[in-house]
Amino acid sequence: MTQSPKNDLLYKLIDSMTIIKGYTQLAKEAEHIKWSRNYLGIVLREIDHASSLLKKVEIIVNNESRIKKTNIRKPLAASN
Repeated sequence: MTQSPKNDLLYKLIDSMTIIKGYTQLAKEAEHIKWSRNYLGIVLREIDHASSLLKKVEIIVNNESRIKKTNIRKPLAASN
């Protein structure tokens, strides 16, 4: 079964947030500053990834909203 593009993006966003949480916890518990910085670098890259996913979701939602507005404004065809 295939998922809609929006659902796929949302699942990727959930994965991204889970990764961010995990690496943030690792950075907090790391005993060496080098490891903390490494983990925080990963977190920053993942935040960038999550941000790009959110922009894609925004585009999809805006397009769906425009389609709904267009359909509402179309006059109903006269029935014969």
